Amino acid sequence: RIAILDHDDARHLLEDASMLERVFQRSQRIGASVIETKAKIDGLTGRCLWDLKSYGGRNPLTVHVANNEIGHRNYHGQLGYYESVMGRAVEVESYAWIFVSKEDLDVVVLEADAGSDTMVAGQEMAEGALAKYAECAASGGWPGVAPAKVVAELPGWMLADDGDVADD
Repeated sequence: RIAILDHDDARHLLEDASMLERVFQRSQRIGASVIETKAKIDGLTGRCLWDLKSYGGRNPLTVHVANNEIGHRNYHGQLGYYESVMGRAVEVESYAWIFVSKEDLDVVVLEADAGSDTMVAGQEMAEGALAKYAECAASGGWPGVAPAKVVAELPGWMLADDGDVADD
């Protein structure tokens, strides 16, 4: 917390927050289905929805590293989903991520406007995921889920000629 309060942008988001750790729930109609959605936001300051992220990677925390984390971990889709769940309860104009490195407590704050390419992609990702969830819930078919118990078997190349596991 001290590292965040030492960073001007992060301190502003935290100290001026109108909401901290609030849970939103909403029934959403997706196609022919109605699904229950739930999201816990870290904070809202003005019309900026923000999310706190800890970083424990091998590389030092920089703006470039934080941007890569957003893309690789789909954090933009996460905030798009949060906005979807909040619905019209809160008008969001921008988004922010507060990254704090676990090792040396460096802080990086990144922001994106609601209409930016990053957030449009995040909202599309969230909408696609909700549509897939609604489709699976309606059909009872879930991708990657086996219909019954499956017996595990080692691949042939791992077995020695006598049926024992190979030692390499």
